Amino acid sequence: MKALILLAVAAPAFGQVSITQQPADQAAIPGSVRSLYANVQGTKNLTVTWATTGGCTLATPTTTAAPQIVTAPATGSACKYVTTAPSNEAPSFRSATSCTVTAASAEDPSKTASIVIPVCSPQVLLTAFPMSTVLYKDQFAVIQSDLRGSVDTSVTWAITTNPGRAGVLTGGASNRHAIFSAKAPGTYVLTTTSVADRRKTAATTIYVTSNNLPAPNTDHTEAVDCTATGKGKTYEVGPERKFHDLNAISWNSLGRGDTVRIHNDDTTGSSPTTYHQRVSIAVGGNASEPLRICGVPDAHGVKPIIDGENATTRSDENWAKGSLEGLGVVTLYDAFHKFDVAPDGNENVIIEGLHIRNANLGIKYVKSDNSGPGTYTRGAACIRVQTGRAILIRGNELDNCTQAVFTNAQTPEGSIIYDLTVEGNYIHAWGVPKIDRQHGVYLQAIGLAVQFNYFGAPAPETLGNVIKSRSVMNFLRWNYISQTASTARAFDLIEPQAFTCTVIPYSFAYRYHGLGGAHTDCNAPHRGPGEDTLSADQVAANFEAYHSDYIYGNIVDDAGAGSGFVHYGYDQQTVTGSAFDRRGGTLYYWNNTHLSRKAIGMKLIFDSASPDQGVSYEFPSIVSVNNVFASSGSLAFIWNRAFWTRITVNSNWISPGSILPNRSSKDSYQGGTSASEMATCDPYGNCKASNGHMVWQRDGKAGTEAATLYVGETPFNVETFVPTSRIHGGAAHLPQAIQDQPSNMEYFPATNTIAPRKDETFLGALD
Repeated sequence: MKALILLAVAAPAFGQVSITQQPADQAAIPGSVRSLYANVQGTKNLTVTWATTGGCTLATPTTTAAPQIVTAPATGSACKYVTTAPSNEAPSFRSATSCTVTAASAEDPSKTASIVIPVCSPQVLLTAFPMSTVLYKDQFAVIQSDLRGSVDTSVTWAITTNPGRAGVLTGGASNRHAIFSAKAPGTYVLTTTSVADRRKTAATTIYVTSNNLPAPNTDHTEAVDCTATGKGKTYEVGPERKFHDLNAISWNSLGRGDTVRIHNDDTTGSSPTTYHQRVSIAVGGNASEPLRICGVPDAHGVKPIIDGENATTRSDENWAKGSLEGLGVVTLYDAFHKFDVAPDGNENVIIEGLHIRNANLGIKYVKSDNSGPGTYTRGAACIRVQTGRAILIRGNELDNCTQAVFTNAQTPEGSIIYDLTVEGNYIHAWGVPKIDRQHGVYLQAIGLAVQFNYFGAPAPETLGNVIKSRSVMNFLRWNYISQTASTARAFDLIEPQAFTCTVIPYSFAYRYHGLGGAHTDCNAPHRGPGEDTLSADQVAANFEAYHSDYIYGNIVDDAGAGSGFVHYGYDQQTVTGSAFDRRGGTLYYWNNTHLSRKAIGMKLIFDSASPDQGVSYEFPSIVSVNNVFASSGSLAFIWNRAFWTRITVNSNWISPGSILPNRSSKDSYQGGTSASEMATCDPYGNCKASNGHMVWQRDGKAGTEAATLYVGETPFNVETFVPTSRIHGGAAHLPQAIQDQPSNMEYFPATNTIAPRKDETFLGALD
């Protein structure tokens, strides 16, 4: 098995030509695009001739030190899995529709290497999230489609219940996300339909109240109307109300359509009602009747506070026998379904309009059994989602927690987190000084939208990332993100943990079923992996979704962080961290605005290699379109740490002095470690390949670096980020893969306003 994940191969003597392909345990669905690469050793001639059987098509018949793009046939067959250790030509999944891709050395055609790609045939699965929300009149909601099982992820939207035709879709009805608002109160239903399979639909229920949208909140949060709208019960919480504090609520007796309204009853505007209680919730609502927990502010707009310091909890709340008590203030945890193959009970839960704080090191709480005080540990979150589906976390202020939001997707199905939305929150003072393992938000889910949040300054000297995600299908958009001198990346997108067995063929077949759950962090059901009803076709659908991630419309304000803006790759470089788990798809990165306030030095844009300095199961790529990278000083931007990722740069603006990526001494792609080997081809075939596979484009047309980039001084106001006319009209048309995901909304951090984007020809996040 060790040979399958070997990261480097010793070069043969000159004249002894060899060729290998990356260790790969592939699976595709009809129309999948995969990126393969071959490593030629023993000759200066690195040309590779490619051939395929079984219906796959190749982008080019030959390559030289560059990846090959392979497209699967238009139809597939049902996949089965085998539990033995895989190899390139005997993968974990088997299908009657499979293609073999063979690479041959042009120097010695007898030297070949092959990879077999099975083509599965999953059913289309479609959901929309959030599945329900409550709005003021004229307030916008952005609803995201989650489509798996087809490479055609396009959908259409329609308002199928539209009282008085007062509801409208701004930005069109044919994008992967819909923008909804209504001018009159009522219950609206927004339905999305798959273009690939018109039989598949999903709906979101939107309640619009009779209240007018207020002026923007001054605390950087999105406005939340806590009017009870469901058919369930309403619980009014406050010191002088029927339910005087949070412990007066029997949380696990709540049901669908219930609303818990937590009041700030202060009349002074300076002493908000503070609840020193912790809550663990095991129940939820349904798609049209969510369970809502929301804050009712005072007349000044100040939110009620849920404070983790010295917080008590009800004895009938489940804290996993105490193991979760030090890890959250508000926690969603359905213990009954933890090892169940059925969905958990924390479905369609909304947590909004609250100020939640104080779950950090040294802060004490009261244990649920009243045995004495406990102390919050590293990883403690203001809001922890241990299990949940269609969860909406919206309009909260979250501070002084080691992590503002933590979600913990795990196998089996009862513990997977699907379709999570983190929206319009003010997140600040997060992290632990001099610790890099806690982050602003640390999110694991299948289907993730992080939008319209204001990420303010973290705790002093904290070393974590602002947004860390181990999710499948990341939609990270329209946020304001503050990087300080101590923080790591603004975006850290890495491989899943604890639910790889639902996403990765190798983990599902060999580590989960073949080894009975041994040597993997995936939890098995009560009666073992054999009880799990997940099919190979469903895993193939998730694996396909794992190949695309989307970051757009964000403003990144860097006060001098030593880390790059984006890490896209792999985190756990260990013996048990298989190369097959690493991100190997495409990061689409567009219409983002960046400002580095560091006066001098260098700033990394993309980090697609570290710490993964060897090979992965697939060659990853990054597409950077219509972004702005500006510096307030003489700082130079570096495009990538190492060269082995393909980066397409299309119509970006950048400050003068950008630097191309170069070879890393630990980068084993095409071999070579010495300075001479990295400078030019050596007798063993090691060579430097065209400065990092940079592809330069202006509006999608091939060009040079000079023709691609708009270069100049900062083209926006450094306080408001509102652009000048210099970046008007410069935007490229989006690549086909993201044409149905325009950055058609924008978040103005200076005024805390959200609005549709009027002019998409501007570069960057704002018009």
